[in-house]
Amino acid sequence: MKARPIVFVDTNVWLDRYLPDSANSSACASFFSYAQLHELDLYYSSPSIKDIFYIFRQRTKRLLAASGATLTADISASIDDTAWSIVSDIRRVGLLATLSAHDLDYAEGLRPVHGDFEDDLIIAAARRANADYLVTNDKELALHSPVVALDPMTMLAVLENQY
Repeated sequence: MKARPIVFVDTNVWLDRYLPDSANSSACASFFSYAQLHELDLYYSSPSIKDIFYIFRQRTKRLLAASGATLTADISASIDDTAWSIVSDIRRVGLLATLSAHDLDYAEGLRPVHGDFEDDLIIAAARRANADYLVTNDKELALHSPVVALDPMTMLAVLENQY
């Protein structure tokens, strides 16, 4: 059996774990269950955790409003509490890949190849973590990533077959 891989998880995969309307939630649940059972090192970046907090709150409130429900102060506070719980959960199951000024320079240098700065920060953070794999549902990011980039179900299949 090979050594456990280092896996960097993109913002969209973390979000798919927590958002109730995600089409990818089942695949992400399977991936995260396997990762936790096998104690894999799952990395995230500081920009990601901030985005996850914000996007979860906004999307959940929008879904509630779209359903016709009234967003009361209590419901809003509950959604905010859930977002904080998600931050705690990510910090419990994941490892933070911090970004330095050098990493920001690296990300900025990726612009000619891939002009999405947010994705370039993910690539820089995965590189900082010495990741063997980047798990993402972003097809453009996967095309430009120097780290092997796989969607959650493909990553799960690789893990099950190789580790």
